[in-house]
Amino acid sequence: QWQGRETLGLWPEESANMINGTEGIMFRPNLKKGDNLTAFVDATYRSFPLQYSGTTKIKGLEAFKYTLPSTVFDSAFKNPENARWGSWCPDGLIYLGVLQQPNPPVFGSKAHFLDADPVETRDKIQLPQPDRAKDDTILYVHPLIGVTLQFQRVLQMNIQINRTSRFSELQHINGTMYYPILYIKEHTEMTDDFKNYLMKNGLLEVEIATYSAYSVLGFFCL
Repeated sequence: QWQGRETLGLWPEESANMINGTEGIMFRPNLKKGDNLTAFVDATYRSFPLQYSGTTKIKGLEAFKYTLPSTVFDSAFKNPENARWGSWCPDGLIYLGVLQQPNPPVFGSKAHFLDADPVETRDKIQLPQPDRAKDDTILYVHPLIGVTLQFQRVLQMNIQINRTSRFSELQHINGTMYYPILYIKEHTEMTDDFKNYLMKNGLLEVEIATYSAYSVLGFFCL
């Protein structure tokens, strides 16, 4: 559930209205390499898959890196699965017009149209090249306890503008363009105090016990 709702009732298909996953702060514990996750993003009224993208260290703690798979931003013309969210738009955009009445032509994307079709988006308004490290959504999750240690969530909101003779400013644009109107970036990092809190409340013991269990298992497999 989310805000007392069991379904969203916004999107064209019932499967798109399902509220799946957590809000991205905590996930299930005991993750294994290759496990994928799901998060519900309230700013978009959608659940998104999170793809395992490797392992790293955050302040000395093991962390699984998760990113949004590229298929999430595929056009419905390319990936029919995305038709349930009304994404009849260029690659790299997601339709968000259902969030407001009367369904304005608003589309979400990664910052600076990262992973979007440059010809249909960035090139038309001469935006600078995107930087994946700064413009992508990334989560780092501790595999044993499922807590997000660090995350960066990025969302760019764009309005669709069509060429029209009704307004002189829009008479000469090249067909349809998507113009950024809002840029949201959330960034959170684990503090030393939070790390100490985790260690004092059993994380160290859990890590040692897990390592010992695998060591014993490995011994009996020899």
